[in-house]
Amino acid sequence: MNSINKNILYLGVVQIVRFIIPLMTIPYLTRVLGVSGFGYLGFAAAITAYGVVLSQYGFNLTATSRIAKIKKREKLSYYCSSVYYSRFFIAILSCLMILIFLLFYGDDTLSKLVFFMLPMLLGDLLTPIWLYQGLERMKVLTIMTLLGRLVTVPLIFIFVESKDDIFIAAFLQGSAFLVTGLLSTFNIYKNNIFDVKLVSFSYLKKNISHSWNVFLTTVASSVYLNFLTIILGIVSGVESVGYFNIVQNIRNICLQCFGPIYQSTFPRISKLIKYDYREATKFTKRYLLFSFVLAVFGSLFVLVFCEEIITLLAGAEFLNAELSVKIIMLSVIFGVLNNFLGVQTLVPTGHAKTLRNIVLASSLLCLSLSFFVVSKWSYQGAALLLLFCELYIFLCFCYKHKRLKLGLVI
Repeated sequence: MNSINKNILYLGVVQIVRFIIPLMTIPYLTRVLGVSGFGYLGFAAAITAYGVVLSQYGFNLTATSRIAKIKKREKLSYYCSSVYYSRFFIAILSCLMILIFLLFYGDDTLSKLVFFMLPMLLGDLLTPIWLYQGLERMKVLTIMTLLGRLVTVPLIFIFVESKDDIFIAAFLQGSAFLVTGLLSTFNIYKNNIFDVKLVSFSYLKKNISHSWNVFLTTVASSVYLNFLTIILGIVSGVESVGYFNIVQNIRNICLQCFGPIYQSTFPRISKLIKYDYREATKFTKRYLLFSFVLAVFGSLFVLVFCEEIITLLAGAEFLNAELSVKIIMLSVIFGVLNNFLGVQTLVPTGHAKTLRNIVLASSLLCLSLSFFVVSKWSYQGAALLLLFCELYIFLCFCYKHKRLKLGLVI
């Protein structure tokens, strides 16, 4: 078995666990916390996840691509140190932004939930996914991620027994990331993967500047992935967020199936584009076709058994979200295509700015329509808006690929 298939296998194990865990915890949490409580949990998770996106600063892509090309240990040490320094500084700024929002919003329950979820942010900082992906050492990352989930998930069933335990639920969800982060830190130290170096400000500035376009892209993407949930909470209240949280969870469970493919193909495509463009084209088209077929069949399955899936996953109390689930499943297909048309091919070919501009334009369009659409159609409108964004991005990517004549997928 070649390394790319091994990486997909290891990441596949992680995704299977991530697939199973929501199927275990969501039915339990929705029934214990109710629509409103589950909405609060989703609202807090969206805010915390936005902080995670800001602190990642696009390094999960740019650093992965860069590390895949670094051969000397000294250079690797300087670069990894700069990424850690940059991310911790940006994380502090993102926490301040979250604090300002919570002070202005003035909901004590929400503020406490976000505080209890902060281990998610710290855990993400301590888990250098970009390093393991770039070095193609996914087996170790797989084990640590599994341990993080397996240690904390059983505690949800033990300690979350009523609506009053919502803060415990928030803390345990965040702690899964923290456990993985601590294990990652120990593994790096034990195996001496790189040396911590003092880095000059000019070097930090250079690396931060290098990730700027991808950072804007990921932040823009989070407008309709995380920020849309925040807008829904502000405009329509936590109950609407509760329904939309189920919609998003079903979508995310489906998209998790593609995580191993994305994370394993990106560093390989980056290498092939540099050394063998023809092979890069064959490789990209092969995995794009496989992903597209999987997305179509998966979406059709959810569309056909939508009512049964919602009832099983969340209970009859959440059946109002059925139409929204059907709408958003179409976005899964476009989302899979967009990953290959965008991140997988535009970033390694030096067109990160093009990727940024397209996603930024989509996000600005989404943001300009969001308050009107959400206030008029609530969580159904949010689902429609997300589908519209993915479709708009897909059409723009197709146009740019033909114009740039990259030949990788079109």
